[in-house]
Amino acid sequence: MSDRLTDDHRDKLKQISVATLTTCLFKRGLRNQFIQHVGLSNPNAPRMVGEAYTLRYSCA
Repeated sequence: MSDRLTDDHRDKLKQISVATLTTCLFKRGLRNQFIQHVGLSNPNAPRMVGEAYTLRYSCA
């Protein structure tokens, strides 16, 4: 099984709200995950869905 995002999954994710995604993470035990202040910068543009990578850094 591939970990890549398929076109079918991409289309399905475009129909899901940020609140739903956050709730799914919470139910899976990822309680420190959150998405804040997400909104449309252009209401006429299509929703963006894609792969993301988490980065951790420290300022020293």
